[in-house]
Amino acid sequence: MSDQPLTGVSFDRILIIRLSALGDVIQALHAFHNLRTRFPQARIAWAVEDRVASVLKDYPGLDELIVFPRKRLKRAILRPWLWPSAIADLVRHARRLRAFGATVSFDFQGTLKSGLHAWAAAAPARLGFARSKERAHKFANFLAQTPEKEHRVERSLSLLRAAGIPVAPARPAFPVPPADRAAIEAWIREKNARPYVVCHVGTSSFGAIKKWPRENWSRLADLIAASGHAVIFAWGPGERDAAEAAARATTSGRAFAGPDTSTLSTLVSLIRGASAFVGCDSGPLHLAAAAGAPVVALFGPKDPAVYGPYCDNHVVVWKGLVCSPCTLRHCPIPDCMNFIEPAEVARATAELIDRVRPRPSGDTRKYVGPLPAPESGGLAASS
Repeated sequence: MSDQPLTGVSFDRILIIRLSALGDVIQALHAFHNLRTRFPQARIAWAVEDRVASVLKDYPGLDELIVFPRKRLKRAILRPWLWPSAIADLVRHARRLRAFGATVSFDFQGTLKSGLHAWAAAAPARLGFARSKERAHKFANFLAQTPEKEHRVERSLSLLRAAGIPVAPARPAFPVPPADRAAIEAWIREKNARPYVVCHVGTSSFGAIKKWPRENWSRLADLIAASGHAVIFAWGPGERDAAEAAARATTSGRAFAGPDTSTLSTLVSLIRGASAFVGCDSGPLHLAAAAGAPVVALFGPKDPAVYGPYCDNHVVVWKGLVCSPCTLRHCPIPDCMNFIEPAEVARATAELIDRVRPRPSGDTRKYVGPLPAPESGGLAASS
């Protein structure tokens, strides 16, 4: 094993391993684009779990998607009569990994599951992180030494740099079919909801500790509406009720539960038309950042320096309590999120919009009326 640049390795067939979660897959796209640029003739495949595979379906420049059937396998765990079919699924998946014929694999995840994928694919050169979880580095034959604290995007790019691959800024591409764009535009016109800010109230069930109280979303929407902006509460699977409840609890009449954005392209279209996107640490937040939207990110238990939005125009609202960042999955008193006030989020949104999208000459309207000043230390900005 080595941390010196690779030599004598063929990059004809490249396998990317980043199985989950949605935000992490989106952030790994920066590394994918650098690989595609450096090796334009290579065939590139990506191993990903079924629950987030939609983000990579028909993705420009990606030659093959190898989908790990996590949902079926999870369903079989407590059903012994399904074990034979589950074993057959695993065998088929391993054979497909091997059949791709990777000459080099990049494990951007660094867990036991991703390490097993690298082992099953059996590429002659298997790149991984020296700092990994669950001893995933044992499955690699080329280890990259990376800083202990590094943004997730930069961590993936560090793996490329360690292999001697030049790295340059890259923005993920999310093409939107005209029909999807037209559907979103029609919904916006019907609601008379322009200009608007998108707020995403949800997180994954795995990341429920990162949620902001629902009543705060409603209060935030009323503060934003004071500017003439509408607020659209976007929602994903299992989140529609929360979005509708947040909209109903507002008083401005300018807040709406968003349209059905069950496809990635419709959500991207909704986000790109917004003046800003506001959300907790979640996949849609990282999608908004990758799509080029101005982003206001609400952070609590996770370190925004490692997991924050990766884009030019963003603001992070983080209280920086002595107990955060932490590695907990459940917390009886999540004050790191509860202490974030709607007023300071509204102010952060206002300042970001005014900085990124200046008003026409002569328009002196304020985005939001007088608000209490944010608590000191609660707002960190990056531009």
